[in-house]
Order: sequence, then structure tokens, then C-alpha cells
Amino acid sequence: MTTDIYAASLMSANLVKTKPERSVDKVVEKMNKHNINSVVVEGEDYLGIFTTSDLVCAIDSNNKPVEKLSVVECATENPVSVNPTSDLQTVLQILFKENFHHVLVESEGKLCGIISTSDVVDYVSLIDHKI
Repeated sequence: MTTDIYAASLMSANLVKTKPERSVDKVVEKMNKHNINSVVVEGEDYLGIFTTSDLVCAIDSNNKPVEKLSVVECATENPVSVNPTSDLQTVLQILFKENFHHVLVESEGKLCGIISTSDVVDYVSLIDHKI
């Protein structure tokens, strides 16, 4: 079953992005506005992901208030990615063995989507209801 499901079916192509210099409080506002748990941090020479887990770490380990912290100070740099033809097993290995909640999807060096653990659960539950 897991070899018949590919990243392209699981991913959300509607990426919410922010610039590395944005303050954490503004990025959190954006996350709340879109009801999401992560944003892609994309700059000229930078690619990262900022998640709610990164927010918790930033608050816990930083002496600056979040409005004075730039998102690049807290984001995960060079996040792991898969390609759209990666199967579900590959995606699950990355998510669970590495204890990640999100994995980016890239095609030919360009970012095209993101997969969260919630996306996987939602997709699998839909399949379960069809059986």
C-alpha cells in the first residue's frame, strides 16, 4: 500500500513563505492567519522552515522578546526534502525517524510543496474510509 502513495498526492502546494529578516512575532501572526504550523523561510541564499516547535525553542532558549528576534535566528536551516515521486514509506521514514513534523517537496531544485504529519494522517484516513 505505501508504495502506491506518492509525495505529490500528500503535499500542499500552497506554500506560505516569509523572508529571513521578518520578526518572529510577525511570522507567528502569519501562521495564525493561515491556520498553519509552519512557514517556509526563503531568502536570496537561504532556505529554511520555521515551525511551532522552533517557536517553542526560541522562546525557551532566547533572552530576546519575539518581536526582536528574526525568524532566521530560530528557523531550521536546510530542511530535508523529498521529490514528488517519493513514496509514502520514504516520507514516513523522514518524518518519524528524524522526529520531524514537516518535510519539503522539491522538483528539479525548486520548492513545490510541503508535507506535514497531519497531511499524511488525513490522506491515510481518507483511504481507510474508501476501503
